[in-house]
Amino acid sequence: MKYSTNLVLLAGTVCLIVLMSGCMGGQDNTTSTTQPAAATTLAGTFVAKASDIPPNTIRIFDYKGEQAILVNFGGSFQAYVNKCPHQNLPFNESSLTGDKITCPYHGAQFDPVSGKYLGNANGGNFGLKGLTTIALKVDSGNIYAQ
Repeated sequence: MKYSTNLVLLAGTVCLIVLMSGCMGGQDNTTSTTQPAAATTLAGTFVAKASDIPPNTIRIFDYKGEQAILVNFGGSFQAYVNKCPHQNLPFNESSLTGDKITCPYHGAQFDPVSGKYLGNANGGNFGLKGLTTIALKVDSGNIYAQ
């Protein structure tokens, strides 16, 4: 009798473990030190590690279903919707030239820190508004879009 009671307890324990793992959806509950590009936390949507974006560069990233640009200008990080307000055409990773973000299509130029329209590379003026800013937060060396 004692043998059959132990067998029933063992079978019950196995069933409980199987049921619990099924309820957990087979998810891996381990913690990772790297964060996927689309992860959203209380800090915002992870964009990049600050150390991965060299000074005076632009990186393109996805934000809320559209492309955005992350600018590191002299160690200051800014983010903008990736559309030149002239004709909504995108910038590229070579658009930061000197101290200006320049549209590769028609030469409209913008301040990399404020996004303010500065005129055109050829001296003309389209009379544009500035770039659409995306708020950023830098926390523990990670950059998050708000």
